[in-house]
Amino acid sequence: MAKSNGAKPGVRTKTTWKNALKRDWQLYLLLLLPVALVAVFNYAAYPGLRMAFMDYKPIKGFAGSEWVGMEVFQKIFHDTDFIRALRNSIVFNLLDLLVGFPMPIILALMLNELRFMRFKKVTQTILYLPHFLSWAIIGSVAYTIFRPATGLVNTLLMNAGVISEGIPFMNEKWHWAVTDRKSVV
Repeated sequence: MAKSNGAKPGVRTKTTWKNALKRDWQLYLLLLLPVALVAVFNYAAYPGLRMAFMDYKPIKGFAGSEWVGMEVFQKIFHDTDFIRALRNSIVFNLLDLLVGFPMPIILALMLNELRFMRFKKVTQTILYLPHFLSWAIIGSVAYTIFRPATGLVNTLLMNAGVISEGIPFMNEKWHWAVTDRKSVV
């Protein structure tokens, strides 16, 4: 027969934090690393925030650098390019939200409807490949694809008769706003 702990059947007893710790110590041990990472990356950075209010010189450190208060922020807010930079940032973030959010979902739905498994797998591989490559490689490939005279995009457009000469996508801000944020607005 099972040993009774003196509690009435069907009535829950209150668990103390000591009993919970004793019972689930492995789970609390697993929780230590994420809590430590949150503490380090979220809260350990706060002392460095005072650099925004200082004329910070790395060679002098925090103690030797001069405290300037809101002077740095006043300088930024009174800059002639501040409004344009703020507007461009807002426009790019809104465009990213409007285009960047639904497009992966639409692409996933389209890929899900493909019947040819081999084509589906090749397409998925090509689409996920940039996530595993260096940005230097991706930039080099993009530069090669968008080259004015010999790039794949310009060659296809010229062969289709859409354009008569290559478009310098990567060289001029008016042809591709993504490469130069100043050209948006």
